Amino acid sequence: MNTLHRNPCIPCLKPGAAFAAALICAASLTGCGGPEPDWPDMAYLTRDAAPLKSNASFFPLAVGNRWVYRMQALNHTGSLVIAITGTKRVGNVVGFVMTSFLKGKPVQSEVYAVLGHQVMRLATGSQADVQIVPPAPMMRTPPNDGDTYDWHGRFLFPTGPVIGDLSAEVTGPELVDTPAGSFRTYRLDTVTK
Repeated sequence: MNTLHRNPCIPCLKPGAAFAAALICAASLTGCGGPEPDWPDMAYLTRDAAPLKSNASFFPLAVGNRWVYRMQALNHTGSLVIAITGTKRVGNVVGFVMTSFLKGKPVQSEVYAVLGHQVMRLATGSQADVQIVPPAPMMRTPPNDGDTYDWHGRFLFPTGPVIGDLSAEVTGPELVDTPAGSFRTYRLDTVTK
């Protein structure tokens, strides 16, 4: 089964920026949204993103960062919240857990790390419990329009390994308007087989 992930809001921000625009958007998102009331299980998340440093500026990973998107998909209209909810060791690397929330409930978690000039996906799954071996390259930093990435490896499910393929393509920059201002962003489209 192929899964298309459309990520139209990967920020292109300068180091030291105080606010990170959008990170990851699902295929059906209509854009980046405004503030959303906190849900009880998300009270620990901060409203403002931490300052960005060096290559992480293009994929700002810091516990507490969060992004709110307006969306319309699968008979659901509302908000999708994506937040950096913690860190997790995957193999020899400690990455950041990026969790997607619908109606305040976690629906997907992935672990990402910026290694040198490369954003890598280390794990995926409802609880980020499926290790990706080797880690899948998602994008180089800084990104360039037309960059492509192909990966072939294994998804290590608790029930056993599954062979898989992933491809990604960067497009942009694009200008995204948010309540915090306008930001130059890059879109990252991925297909997982």
